[in-house]
Amino acid sequence: MTQASASSTFNSYYQVYKASRDPKQEILEEYETILKELKKEDKQQNTFKEASAEEQDNTITKDGLIKLRNDYDELIKDTKSKNFIKNNIRRLVLYLYTELPPLRSQDYINTKYIDEDEFNFMDLENSILKIKGGKVQNSIRNIEIPTELLEVIKQTKENVKSNFLIPKIRDLNSNMKNDTFTHFANNIFGGKKISSTKLRNLFVSDLIDKNANANTRKNIAKTMGHSIDTQNSVYTKYSKVLHN
Repeated sequence: MTQASASSTFNSYYQVYKASRDPKQEILEEYETILKELKKEDKQQNTFKEASAEEQDNTITKDGLIKLRNDYDELIKDTKSKNFIKNNIRRLVLYLYTELPPLRSQDYINTKYIDEDEFNFMDLENSILKIKGGKVQNSIRNIEIPTELLEVIKQTKENVKSNFLIPKIRDLNSNMKNDTFTHFANNIFGGKKISSTKLRNLFVSDLIDKNANANTRKNIAKTMGHSIDTQNSVYTKYSKVLHN
């Protein structure tokens, strides 16, 4: 069972008092001040949290990802393979997670090559991935697609023949769902539990270890769809510099 944070425990008392018959304004203000400080302390405690031993065992390096994608460069040459569609999509996933700062899995699986309101749009003509839905409501992120990745996306689209960037293997007219994508990714990595969240962690941790400047980190955070505070508190658990 996860232990409740100090701020969440105190917030429970605050909410009970706030809902009472006759809460005093001065006491409410005092509660709010204390709650604000507790939230700040909780945030500081969560910053730079280290990966567990089990998490450390289930990792992969950037070189390891590139080696895997090179293997799939060869596998997709066999157009008669029963795994031809699957190999193409696996190859695309590996390129997405090595050529771009890693996005959330839903950013990819909810992407189409057709510009429709409820889906993200892979604009091949302008080399842009338009993320329409994110954690910030009504926000749009335009992510530039590098040339090498663009060519792989075009090849995959031609070979797989789906309107979705990441379709279901057995139903190319539908997009892959989150749980299926996680299972799909684990199979790429030989059964290791390497999710999109873990790849985001590994990427940012490596960024820290390479002493990336503040401007670079800010731009990376914008592309990945989170704040610098989140980058520090959530995505640094594999950093060797921070956890030496």
